[in-house]
Amino acid sequence: MDPRTLIFALYLCVGGVLCLISLPLILGMVGPNPFYGLRVKRTLDDPDVWYPANRMAAWWMLAAGVVVMLVSAGVFLLLPRLGLVPYALTCLGTVVVSLTLGLIRSIRYLRRL
Repeated sequence: MDPRTLIFALYLCVGGVLCLISLPLILGMVGPNPFYGLRVKRTLDDPDVWYPANRMAAWWMLAAGVVVMLVSAGVFLLLPRLGLVPYALTCLGTVVVSLTLGLIRSIRYLRRL
């Protein structure tokens, strides 16, 4: 397998994992815990804040996962001559930007609860 295809497969998996780990939080199946979810003092102290804050954060995580998969596939297929490093950095940048945006929006939402 050539390295570009390997990077493509890696970022498809990253996007898929983000989508999968967001689902239990969206469905409210994960209670306050120190390991998984939007873990800040306010969410950990109050289950009435934990569930809506984590649901919102998980929707953003799901969106990030979908965007990562779409960008990695789109760039892979539409720009086949793009080199390995620019392709990998594009995918990495997509992960960082989408997760950062989701974190910022989730914290803003948490402040309104």
